[in-house]
Amino acid sequence: MDVSTNPLRIDAADVVAAGVTVWTGNVHVLQIEFENYIADADTCQIQNAAGKQFWNGNGAADLETVRSGHIGWAMGGLKIPIAGITNGSVFIYIK
Repeated sequence: MDVSTNPLRIDAADVVAAGVTVWTGNVHVLQIEFENYIADADTCQIQNAAGKQFWNGNGAADLETVRSGHIGWAMGGLKIPIAGITNGSVFIYIK
């Protein structure tokens, strides 16, 4: 996991046994990318600080990168729940 650079990178191995707080405080999210997954059934769940779904990525049949497009503000921060990434990595681009 590398949350010290932009984009923030979180791998599935980082959240297998325990969820992870990605960002504390308000953050402007430009885009989220889900990549390096191994099946179209793989998923990535990102929640806001209150535990509500902020973004949910689902793998594609061609295994190409799944992109969110511009998202906007996450008030209070971002987190990924336990096993919130089944396989692969998520990249969170912030402003």
